[in-house]
Amino acid sequence: MDLADRYVNSECVKRMLQADQVALAEKTAVLFTKDGDQHNNLHDMQCMWYELASGESYFHQGDLGRALKKFLAVEKHYADITEDQFDFHSYCLRKMTLRTYVEMLKFQDRLHSHVYFEKAAAGAIRNGALGPIREWTLKDCIAVHKLLGAVLLDQDAASRWKSRCAEYFPYSTYFEGSRSSVSPNSVYSQLSKNSENESSNHSTGSQNAGSIKSNGKLDAFKDLTI
Repeated sequence: MDLADRYVNSECVKRMLQADQVALAEKTAVLFTKDGDQHNNLHDMQCMWYELASGESYFHQGDLGRALKKFLAVEKHYADITEDQFDFHSYCLRKMTLRTYVEMLKFQDRLHSHVYFEKAAAGAIRNGALGPIREWTLKDCIAVHKLLGAVLLDQDAASRWKSRCAEYFPYSTYFEGSRSSVSPNSVYSQLSKNSENESSNHSTGSQNAGSIKSNGKLDAFKDLTI
């Protein structure tokens, strides 16, 4: 490998991470970083593709702690980008670069729709950022469902998440659990149906009784033959 070719270096690092050779990939990646704390240099340079690939590799190996750290590092970059933009509000107005200022505002509006942020958010959720799902609260599961559906706009993933949470929270009306009041097979629904049927039968019985008692005669038996 040509040690002076950054492109070849990056491609080798990607393939090493795909093969779950994280240590070797890190040694290869730092060939183009500054001397000193080379691992932090990759973070300072906001090398998000490397952090995402490292997080996926750690996840495949079952090292959930390091995987989560990598995914959250990407989220931190976007938080830094948002914070850094505050410095340009007064600068753009002072220099009257209004066209560039408007472009920056539009960029901020769609910042979190970037593919790297979506991958990092999905990776952190899949990794179990809050621990095993059985230890999650209903509030946490609802927040993740809203993130998938409203922010990431992944309706398929939101539907799968809803089905899974319905198993862990069977009494939840939000996830339409099997024992919730909104479930057609729940005890509450069955009682409601029985109550409606009884009301209907009672109404029918009242009508029959009324016909029998009409004008004080047994009209219902006038056509009876023996």
